[in-house]
Amino acid sequence: MIAALFALALGAGLAPQQPEITASVDRSRVARGDTVTLTIHVAASGNDPVRIADPALSGLDLVDAREASRVQMVDGVAQRVTERVLRLRAVRVGEATIGGLRVAQGGRSARAADLVVTVTSAAAPPAPLEVSIRKIVDGLAPPDSADQVVLDVVPSRTRVVLGEQVDLVTVAWFPRAVRSRLRTVPEFEGPDVLGGWAYQHSGPAGVAMSRLVGDRWYDLFVQYETVFPLQTGTVRVGRASVSTACPSPIPS
Repeated sequence: MIAALFALALGAGLAPQQPEITASVDRSRVARGDTVTLTIHVAASGNDPVRIADPALSGLDLVDAREASRVQMVDGVAQRVTERVLRLRAVRVGEATIGGLRVAQGGRSARAADLVVTVTSAAAPPAPLEVSIRKIVDGLAPPDSADQVVLDVVPSRTRVVLGEQVDLVTVAWFPRAVRSRLRTVPEFEGPDVLGGWAYQHSGPAGVAMSRLVGDRWYDLFVQYETVFPLQTGTVRVGRASVSTACPSPIPS
């Protein structure tokens, strides 16, 4: 009965409007091998399912994708908002294009303009970390290992009131000797969040900062997301991992 009432409420009122689609990238200029984040935002009314077409990529490869939906009220009318986030790797120097940005709902459809990303052979300087995130990273104790990659997952706080948010920061410590031999930019996986909705931010694609510990340099890669708890109780944070390509063992 609750599901039926919800469906009726979503479809009540005016006739469904044309779906709206917007698309944007976090950076318009990247180095070959770096990643760019494409965000597709769709707002639609009515009960028909929303179908977001896969974009046509030239000069870019898909790394991963995720999608989330929610319902919001706009001028008294229920509206379904869907957001698809794709992480793309630049594979060819020149102009990379993202086309075919289209959404369909029932017999209605809408398109967004194609996007162009300039891919260079030289690495672009990383975007600066937000002040609050940098404070968290600055407060971390350095790892003991001088030849292994260490991963830290740190929340900005451990206790909140329902409706507040928490920043969840993942930091990969790469010893300079390891980082200098990488062939690809490290890629994070996770952490999975249970009991909350997580929105991942577009952090620096390369080294976010470097730290001198004694006589050893570490290069830090950072990923962070904002977590919105959905209920009272404990929000569980799963494991995180980082992967990359290194051509040969590090000499001792």
